Amino acid sequence: MRRREFCAGALGGLLLSLQRSVLGAQPLFVPASYVPFSVDLSGEWEFRIDPLDVGLTERWFETPVSFERKIQVPGAWNAQGVAFKSEEQLREYEDKSQKERMAMHDVVMSDGHPESDRLFHVYPGPGWYRKKVTIPDDWKGKVPWLVFAGVHREADVWVNNQPVGAHRSYLTPFRIDISSHAKAGETITVVARVDARRKREVDPLLGCMDTLDFLYVTWGGIHRPVTLEATAQSRIEDVFILPHLATETAEIRISIRGKKAARFAVATEILDAEGVSVASVQQAATDDGAETVLMPRLAKAKLWSPETPYLYTAQIQLLSGTEVIDARSIRFGMREFKVEAGNFLLNGKPIFLRGYGDDCIFPNTICPPTETSEFRTHLSRAREYGFNYVRHHSWIPPKEYLDAADELGMMLQPEFPFVGRPDFSGAPEARRVALEQWIEAIQRNRNHPSIVTWCMGNEIYNSFDLAPAMYEAAKRLDPSRPVIDTDGCDFKNKDRKTLDFMVVQFNEGDSMGYQDGKYSFPSDIGKPVIAHEMGYFATLPDLAQLKLFENGLRPYWIFDTQALAQQKGVLDVYADWLAVSYRLQAVSLKSNVEAARRSSLKGTSVWLFQDYPNCAEGVTDMFLRPKGLPPEEFRKFNSPTVLLLDAPRRNWWSGETAEFKFVVSRFEDAPSDRAKLHWVLKSGSATLLEGVQENLQIHSGGVQELSSFQLEVPARFPSERLTLTAELIDANGKIENSWNLWVFPKELLTETTHKGRTVRCDTSCAKYFSAQGYSGGTIPLETGLFITTKLDEEVLEYLKSGGRVLLLEPEPVFPTEETDFRLSAWDGKGPAGTIFDAKHPALSAMPSEGWCDLQFYSLIQRSKTILLDSLPAKIQPLVRCIDRPTRLANRAYLFEAQVGRGKLLVSGFNFAESIGSKDPAGIFLLDRLVHYTLGPEFEPKAVIPEAALKADVMKVSLAPGEVSFRHRGYSRST
Repeated sequence: MRRREFCAGALGGLLLSLQRSVLGAQPLFVPASYVPFSVDLSGEWEFRIDPLDVGLTERWFETPVSFERKIQVPGAWNAQGVAFKSEEQLREYEDKSQKERMAMHDVVMSDGHPESDRLFHVYPGPGWYRKKVTIPDDWKGKVPWLVFAGVHREADVWVNNQPVGAHRSYLTPFRIDISSHAKAGETITVVARVDARRKREVDPLLGCMDTLDFLYVTWGGIHRPVTLEATAQSRIEDVFILPHLATETAEIRISIRGKKAARFAVATEILDAEGVSVASVQQAATDDGAETVLMPRLAKAKLWSPETPYLYTAQIQLLSGTEVIDARSIRFGMREFKVEAGNFLLNGKPIFLRGYGDDCIFPNTICPPTETSEFRTHLSRAREYGFNYVRHHSWIPPKEYLDAADELGMMLQPEFPFVGRPDFSGAPEARRVALEQWIEAIQRNRNHPSIVTWCMGNEIYNSFDLAPAMYEAAKRLDPSRPVIDTDGCDFKNKDRKTLDFMVVQFNEGDSMGYQDGKYSFPSDIGKPVIAHEMGYFATLPDLAQLKLFENGLRPYWIFDTQALAQQKGVLDVYADWLAVSYRLQAVSLKSNVEAARRSSLKGTSVWLFQDYPNCAEGVTDMFLRPKGLPPEEFRKFNSPTVLLLDAPRRNWWSGETAEFKFVVSRFEDAPSDRAKLHWVLKSGSATLLEGVQENLQIHSGGVQELSSFQLEVPARFPSERLTLTAELIDANGKIENSWNLWVFPKELLTETTHKGRTVRCDTSCAKYFSAQGYSGGTIPLETGLFITTKLDEEVLEYLKSGGRVLLLEPEPVFPTEETDFRLSAWDGKGPAGTIFDAKHPALSAMPSEGWCDLQFYSLIQRSKTILLDSLPAKIQPLVRCIDRPTRLANRAYLFEAQVGRGKLLVSGFNFAESIGSKDPAGIFLLDRLVHYTLGPEFEPKAVIPEAALKADVMKVSLAPGEVSFRHRGYSRST
């Protein structure tokens, strides 16, 4: 009851009280790019660490105290070599920190590494800064302000030994009126005590920027610029520009603070991108404390969009007669972003949000840089990949980032730093701070056209008690943008009022969207739906990146993998493993994004664009270098118009009639009624078949199926990979996409190669292969090959006598792990890639390029990998499952070994489902394995001692439930 009363009843008074910051510091709502009187205090400051936290009692803010080193502002102090001086202090801090985080999150997701493994330099604060500053002589009669654009996490400030203000948030800037402590022409001493340690009872913010998500590190410092500014007694306090496309006007709301004068006027001039004046207006300022509203008209206004990010500049002046009292220069875009009838509308037209996640990853600076050029580079790279939208996981980017996004046409969703659940710790003060910071963040950033939505947090599935108050505040402060209470939800409570659209978690950890209807959902949702955190396709880390890390994040995960690869003796092949890990990620990404574009989704959020520490799931690595897909390939399925393939399967028999359908997902691009579709089926560079459809009508604003077509799959022998390429040409230009198909010969080899030799199957294998049945007992010695799903005493005796066995079910004799085709997700389960020995005689006829592409999907999906490290022999897999980088176990989908005088080929492939679905790849591969095991080239090099295998067979021969045993370090129960 009290929570409801707080949200509804106390909101009005609370919002008014939030316009004041604590201890004299005032929020700086709107960053001004033009400030008439300003001195940049960035650069070198004196600095001193305070690991025993004695600075306040010892009065370090007084001038005689010595500061032992210099430091650069802005910047994280950790990235500048600041660390505990004592090993004892470091260990005491790490122990305390880990206990606190375990209590709050149940688990610390840092692989057991202390913080000193995760940062090159560990120190959470406090840290003391000091700098002498001279107030310019010409500031006489002005109000001097000390402006901090950002500290992490909190700051106390003194001027000339006297306290002048404090700020308790890293999220927003603050400014302090120092007029009672400094006069024009005087030199003052500024001291700031910065503490990065979070006080839960008053600081509920927790997100990617301050803790770096699952790394859980604490960094500190004055991470944004510091300036000395001056204003008149009356000043422009806030400006909000609200575009109205229907009337071609820009509504400019101006708040004035300070002494009022009836003669004050407010004027604005609108400049286009070339600096030419296109509109101007002037009127008397309101004298009742209300906003002054100007409505300049922009005839034939040029609209802001991802394709044409046109920016205007509003030059705003506060006038007393002809004297300029204060001024602001603010860039804005004429654009409207709305939610309507289940769609996102940009400037009145449907748009698909081609998004990715940004986890605030800056490996060498830790905190975001302060140069706009850095963000231009970052966002330009993402635009090259076709993205037009960024979701910021639990952080709000700085002004320089937003400026770059405005210029490049990148739409943004900043996200308030609530993760999983708001950490209010039961304290009313924490709620007050949260609402205050939410309001300041919106007011400060709402003039950026790149920002299209406001989000309250990450994966707060069922909302939270403060959400209604935050929603109301957002709509009051900025009625132009949709608002959501969480990024990451399900379809329950879809009608709640704090959710203008939905960002839904689908089956991202297990699926890659390949022929499984992953992004299907009810048609009556009534709101646009975006896929939350798509993919989680984590590759192996690139060991060569080690040299790129400097003073920020310490890449412990790469050090660990390198040491493990050295220990396992696989360093010499690691580069090959990395290459196929990248290729599997490329296939997974393409399949997943194409599945999303075929669906009713209105947006995607690929996770991530940039590798995350200890989880290499980015499209690029941590330093924005391409991995498996270069930009031109990624854009084929991540552009305004995308050509998609609707095919029942990818594997075909020679001469089979196949039916395909192309699908067009088009947004932003104009519709057309004379489009041409041209497709071609190739083997290498040789064209096998092609077709054309002309005068097609292509709509815009959704997904459209084109006419299906049939083709006779060309006869190929041996099996082969073909490429189906299609291009769509119309007035918008040409788009292209391509897909691999695999063709297998109908003529199987086994029946012509085992004449005179008997192949027997146990009853479980009858569904796989036509051969003589086996009803139990001793296996006749004249049997040339025995195919089975059970390695029991009779099979072992047959092997001992020189028999040949193809084992299609490795459990329970061999230790296994189930796996799927897709790459491992962030949780570390699943494969990191495959190595396929294409030169081995058992596999040489199978089409591959040394790894398992989609032709193996049904064979690997829900398959079993055999863990070879525990076996009493060093075995090289014929088909390797590359293990996760934290273990690098020797895992096989297929291996062979001698047992006694016999020969054993063991498969973990899912032949049951593959052959059950009549997949040509599964049928063909089994045929080749039978052919190989019957032939003279079946000569395994590794030897598994008969006695060791017999011991395991004896254990599993007991009735189910009779024994629980441990298999060389792997626990199993029968």
